[in-house]
Amino acid sequence: MTKLLIVDDMDVERLKAIRIANHVGLEGADQLLAKDLDEALAIIRQEPVIDLAIVDIVLRGQESFDEDGLDVIAALRSRQPRSMIIALTRQRDLPVGVRAMKMGANDFIANWEKTDWEVLLENKLAIFKALVEGRPVPSVPEPAW
Repeated sequence: MTKLLIVDDMDVERLKAIRIANHVGLEGADQLLAKDLDEALAIIRQEPVIDLAIVDIVLRGQESFDEDGLDVIAALRSRQPRSMIIALTRQRDLPVGVRAMKMGANDFIANWEKTDWEVLLENKLAIFKALVEGRPVPSVPEPAW
């Protein structure tokens, strides 16, 4: 069974990611949810295999916005080098996405304002699902920006 880790501090965003994952055929996956760094690290330590991960880079702390998602990506990559990781950011700071890629993310989506990030996530999950299952990668339409 495919294991999907979703890390986001916002309930509504975790639910959107679940809906999108289900839409691309991951409804049977074991969906592991975390709202912060501690929960994500506990799951990473506990689970022997995590096939796919969607990780929000900026997780809200008590008094600030921290880039704890980068720590999640690094921990997952070090323990499970075969995991497919998609990083998300709501920031306009593209270097954050670059740092995520350097930490081990396979891809990232900057989901601010006019970006149709849900369609991008759906397309990327369909590709990653095919890779995990050893199937040919589906062709996906290019975003119409």
